[in-house]
Amino acid sequence: MGQLSPPPAVSMKHVRVRYDNAHHDVGIDIDELVIPAGARVALTGPSGSGKSTLAATIGGFLPTTATVSAESLQVSGRVGYVAQDSFGALNPLMRVENQIRLLGDTSILEQVGLSRDNAHKYPLELSGGQRQRAAIAFALASQPDIIIADEITSALDPVAIVDVLRALDHAAGNTTVIFISHHHGAARFLCDTAITLKKQPDSAIFTAHYGPIAAAGAPHDDH
Repeated sequence: MGQLSPPPAVSMKHVRVRYDNAHHDVGIDIDELVIPAGARVALTGPSGSGKSTLAATIGGFLPTTATVSAESLQVSGRVGYVAQDSFGALNPLMRVENQIRLLGDTSILEQVGLSRDNAHKYPLELSGGQRQRAAIAFALASQPDIIIADEITSALDPVAIVDVLRALDHAAGNTTVIFISHHHGAARFLCDTAITLKKQPDSAIFTAHYGPIAAAGAPHDDH
């Protein structure tokens, strides 16, 4: 018998997310969405399109103001999260390597390109790019099955963006990566496919479209 394929990382069918709003429906509709295990997927769309809502639905951290209905919603394994603000992910009063040690093997710091000297520093002593790589290491140290990277390059200079993307690409290994970004060049560097959220006509509802990253609506520029 051939080797069985792993179950998909995320499988959704007829998922509807709505927020309490006195004037009109606000939310997202997912007809059907399957993210294979180990995939690198960009999550794109204009501001306010529901990228964070979809990520929170997958990660299980929607606010109490949201309601979800679904025919099927399955997420395989544990979900890690890397936020745009690396300050919020790390304890400013603890050395980086000690924070990683609480969760797992500190060798993950080498995989994201942080030297031993930098690993021994406090977060405030690192540059923005170094701190974001430390946040990636922190999220991956507990060996999640899925990692959500939420606008992690938006506050960085071009050199730091490349360093952070390479760090995530190398350190994630076979972990499924969902990469939220407005930076289309960054998305194409890391991902082969994209989920693009598009607004329904005359509505505040957005729907998800899955496909190859260029064909999914990401323009060929870096802005």
